[in-house]
Amino acid sequence: MQIKSIKLLPVHLTFKQPFVSAHETLTTRDLVIVEVLDEYGNQGLGELDAFVNPYYNAETLTTASWIIKQILASKIKDLEFQKPQEISNCWQDVRGNNLAKAAFAQRQHQPLRQVLAQAAGVNSRTHIRTGVSLGINNLAQTQAAMSQALELGYQKIKLKVHGNNDLPKIAQLRQQFPQAPLMIDANGSLQNTDTLAATIDDLNLLMIEDPFAPSDLRAAQKLQNQMQTPICFDEPITSVAAALNALAFDQCRIISCKIGALGGFGPLIQLIKANKNSIFHFGVALCLKVVLAGL
Repeated sequence: MQIKSIKLLPVHLTFKQPFVSAHETLTTRDLVIVEVLDEYGNQGLGELDAFVNPYYNAETLTTASWIIKQILASKIKDLEFQKPQEISNCWQDVRGNNLAKAAFAQRQHQPLRQVLAQAAGVNSRTHIRTGVSLGINNLAQTQAAMSQALELGYQKIKLKVHGNNDLPKIAQLRQQFPQAPLMIDANGSLQNTDTLAATIDDLNLLMIEDPFAPSDLRAAQKLQNQMQTPICFDEPITSVAAALNALAFDQCRIISCKIGALGGFGPLIQLIKANKNSIFHFGVALCLKVVLAGL
């Protein structure tokens, strides 16, 4: 297969309700779809996962789009490849810019699940558990959103919190929904206190994602050793080595594997091969969530 055409297609989305996280409140979302055509006219689509502002990741839509157009596209155009890893190999001399790299890796086609499972040396599954992520606007709205999510059959509910002051709100929600499969995402907004571990364990969560800043690995390790609730790393995971080190040093017990953060399928396959017994939560572009969660 040869890549003959690469286009960046801007998309603007308006949310039905604001999405609140520790980073910012979003009412709209600008995206870029990467369209790739081969020599036969077959179309592949990928999503650039960057945001407009550099609050979640250093890459933005503007900077990542420039890298794609000026650097990456020229390295893969007219390239013949058979395996997903071959694309990543072309960019080994390009440091970082994982979101830009991953936008090419997200080419959609039906046999992808089997291809990736074979490459990773694992069996694919036919059924997966799906979840929903909710921002905490006010308690009444969050309660209504949780009730609706449970009625729709979602099997995991992730609540976005902004600082320690939101933890009592989670406690109130837990009282109302004692059996709900809850997890929280702090986006690095928590402060480590003497009572934090006990407070989190009392919430009976599936996990807590990114309690502290991405670089504060020592605080995460200390907290994980003090509590039963698993810590999940998302923002600190920028490479296969970062993921394996986090697990090895018990800084977390769950890894959120994102194609954008790791830079494509190649690193994801390496990570799955390296640690098949660990828990990997896949959060990627919508179509690929289903594909990768089945591995």
